[in-house]
Amino acid sequence: QDELALIAKFSHHPIVKLAIQLCDEDVSYEELVQRVRQEESLKDLDGRDIEFVNRFVSDFTSQQLGLAGAAVIPEMHKLATVLTHELSMLRFTEHISESALATGLQMLATKEFSAATKCCIRAIETLPSDKPELEPRAYNYLGIAYYRQGKIDSAIQNYKQAIQVSERLGEKYWRSKALGNLGMAYQDLGSIDSALKFYEDALEISRELKDRWEEGR
Repeated sequence: QDELALIAKFSHHPIVKLAIQLCDEDVSYEELVQRVRQEESLKDLDGRDIEFVNRFVSDFTSQQLGLAGAAVIPEMHKLATVLTHELSMLRFTEHISESALATGLQMLATKEFSAATKCCIRAIETLPSDKPELEPRAYNYLGIAYYRQGKIDSAIQNYKQAIQVSERLGEKYWRSKALGNLGMAYQDLGSIDSALKFYEDALEISRELKDRWEEGR
């Protein structure tokens, strides 16, 4: 019931309804920005709306990627995050990083890796001080964007940065993800021993997190 209510709330959200309209109209980026400025239905929104749409879309995409290793992303999901980013630029600057990151994930899922790189860099450049949990995620996404473009050294650099930030924050989920990605990068370079060590470290943390989740059920 809660899940159905959440889906209904998302489907009827003004940002999502506008995204659906824009999909049908096939507008240019310049027209999209203009619509964001003029759309009456967006004028009463606040930062909680930005957070809700970004979280819903990002959770959906992450679940799809986790289940299948690839995701079929509705065009309106990607447009919705672009709209949240434009709204953040216009009125909610504290949400620019979060919105850029949500858009970056959509770009990764649709294999637009150059665009994903730009989004992730913007997310890192605009990180808010009150949301440190965004930082390891941003570096991990940026590493993936570089990796998928064949820029292995840049990918490794960002995965390591994600790990360092996670260790500083005492955060383990994104540390585990970055370690696994780092293992894949070193495997591609032929450094099998290093790759295995990173895979083992990632697996150890994943098991620990799973055990904690099982205990809390």
